[in-house]
Amino acid sequence: MKKLFFLASILMASITMNAQLSKPEVEGLIKGVNFQEIKDVFLIRTREHDGTKEGWLEKAEKLDPKTCKITYNEKSLLIEGSLYTALVPYDKIKVIFYKKANYLTIELMD
Repeated sequence: MKKLFFLASILMASITMNAQLSKPEVEGLIKGVNFQEIKDVFLIRTREHDGTKEGWLEKAEKLDPKTCKITYNEKSLLIEGSLYTALVPYDKIKVIFYKKANYLTIELMD
């Protein structure tokens, strides 16, 4: 039983480590975004369940895509705009979702 628990722990740890996004993955997806075409860029910091059927509450920053400048550093993504600067480590990015001609969402791990 202890061996089974140990193997399951190792498997879960390897799945978690492999789930992180790499610089080439992030760069490849974001370079395909036409920032002049989309309406919003969202940087979601945390998600909390509100305890009702409605679901999740998101704590997010809404960024202006027209002033958005992105720099791909070795270990992090630097997002700069007219009113904001965000330094996001690649290993903290959980999901990147792009809906063409509408919005880009970058969700971070807690």
